[in-house]
Amino acid sequence: MSKFKKLAASVGKVLLFVVLFLCIYNYTNDAFRGSNMHNAIPFLADQPDESYDVVLAGSCHMQLSIQPAQLFSQYGIAACNTGSASQSVPTSYFLIKEMIDRHSPELVVLDIFTLHFTELASTRAWVHEALDGFPLSISKAKAINALVEDNREEFYLPYTFYHRRWKELEKADYHLETSVAEKYQFSVDGIVPFPEPFTLVAPQETAEIPQVPREYLEKIIQLCKESGTKLLLTVSPYRADILENDIERAEYIQRTFNYVEKLASEYGVDYLNSLYYVDEMGLNFSEDMVDSSHVNAIGSEKVSAFYGRYLTENYDLPDRSDDRDFEDWHEDCREYWSVLEQRQALCRQPKQEAPAEVQE
Repeated sequence: MSKFKKLAASVGKVLLFVVLFLCIYNYTNDAFRGSNMHNAIPFLADQPDESYDVVLAGSCHMQLSIQPAQLFSQYGIAACNTGSASQSVPTSYFLIKEMIDRHSPELVVLDIFTLHFTELASTRAWVHEALDGFPLSISKAKAINALVEDNREEFYLPYTFYHRRWKELEKADYHLETSVAEKYQFSVDGIVPFPEPFTLVAPQETAEIPQVPREYLEKIIQLCKESGTKLLLTVSPYRADILENDIERAEYIQRTFNYVEKLASEYGVDYLNSLYYVDEMGLNFSEDMVDSSHVNAIGSEKVSAFYGRYLTENYDLPDRSDDRDFEDWHEDCREYWSVLEQRQALCRQPKQEAPAEVQE
């Protein structure tokens, strides 16, 4: 065999190994991650470019409050919710950049709750939740390098992070289907009532936001301006006056919202603090919350309807209701309403107390 044929055979074997490895990796990665690891983001890679006119971003306040299926069903808005637990503003920047590069949305709606965070990212687990569902890209690589200080390989190859689940794997893990309940997430089922009245700090009371989130907020503003994408900074509704029973922290966070309103005016971007529209959206803190931070399925329907109306009235967004490219969305919407009804019923069910421990 000539040297050329030997070289060709060696190269062929290497290529075959790489292809087989990628196939196995792709097949097993979702299985190891498990459906409990899914949030709104993993299914984005399966969508064609320019599928979304609106990108929703931010922490779990955004993730659990605004349901894209409802926006489409009621208003014909093609939106995607990239919110995730404790998503920092720097993390949001990289997700927004990826979505602008892939989908060229008309509008980005960013919840600003985590503007009081001082770090680039809160924990490694939350970075995994935000990034793992995205395919490897230049934006994702830049996000990993910026947000993670060490052991970055587990973000480039999430398999190395999730492989410890091998003992837990079941047949169903290899046939994951992203349901509407996973695409458009609800908080845990339940109702935790909070007493009235709902009081906010005065609008003139402000507190400056830390340097890191401010830097990345300015990057988001610049990114949207350069790409011709409209930007709406917003505060999704929650019980902002008694957050986790830490009144001092709750009031400080409210003051950062007031500061951002002035900052938004200086930069010429839109701002909506929905805490002032709780009555208009019909939100009832005695029935619509699962804790002081998160609305339940009952509350999310009200919040989604409010934002749908607001976006329709204030932005010239395409109505995709009769667009043939979005025909499959209607089936998702029918499933969404069915799932929503079930989840709301579970919220209203009385919770059984845990049985007392048996004394021996």
